[in-house]
Amino acid sequence: MRDESLIPLAAMRAMETIIRLGEAPVINVVGVITGEDVSGIRVNQQEKLTLLFALNPWRECEGPVQSRTLQIRQAVTDEEFNRLSSLLRRHSVVQLRARVIDDPELDEAQGLLESFVSTDVADDTLGQCADDMRVSDAFEDEQFGNFFLDRGGDTFTADVDWNGEEIELSISGRQRSASANALQQARRLWSNVAAWDDRVRDFAAESLLPIKNSTWRGIHEPKLSAREFRSHLTLNNVFVADDGEFLFQFDDGGMFQGNVIVVRGYIDQGLLEADLAG
Repeated sequence: MRDESLIPLAAMRAMETIIRLGEAPVINVVGVITGEDVSGIRVNQQEKLTLLFALNPWRECEGPVQSRTLQIRQAVTDEEFNRLSSLLRRHSVVQLRARVIDDPELDEAQGLLESFVSTDVADDTLGQCADDMRVSDAFEDEQFGNFFLDRGGDTFTADVDWNGEEIELSISGRQRSASANALQQARRLWSNVAAWDDRVRDFAAESLLPIKNSTWRGIHEPKLSAREFRSHLTLNNVFVADDGEFLFQFDDGGMFQGNVIVVRGYIDQGLLEADLAG
């Protein structure tokens, strides 16, 4: 369940970082876009999205190469997000102007994007890093297609089909050899997709429907049936570990104010718990 007491502190820290970024000087940065997807987050139905992507390695122009991840953000319209996300390719070398805070107390260096200079920079050092990352950060599987390393989560991810829907599959392991067992466990899960899909969705409804109807229901909102609860679920990601543990992550369809619904279990032991994650 979401710990409401932590939200004000987290929000306060995020706001402090944004204020500091606004006061930081603008510098020229060259860096390699990581293997993580470019993402967009919309908070509280705001008109603009927050564009997020990461650089690692990176450097200030003419400065030494930094191996600490630099998280870049910018408020953009939906149209701008679609345009930029198509330009920002994994492992490409980009140059941009940004306000940057590289504070050791932060988990990652933070940057507020001002403008792009180029999305395809010729840089010998960073170009070689990008080439090395392409080799180590990706592999192709006959069943699931292309996997890319998510350095932040120590997983490989691929866009795959699950019961007729495109979702993201994540398997544990930072190197391809370390992901071999998790990949085999994923094959076991995918060998009976329809049955697992029903079991997981039924388990989520059984576990969380009473909570929805008792504490997460609006004043004039009618109670949901199990069937209606299931209809709100949209599967986004399945994580599989080398020991057969799995996590199914669903969009909640607004039932829990945007919390992610997570169902955990093991292929051999079955389903264990369903919970909410902020």
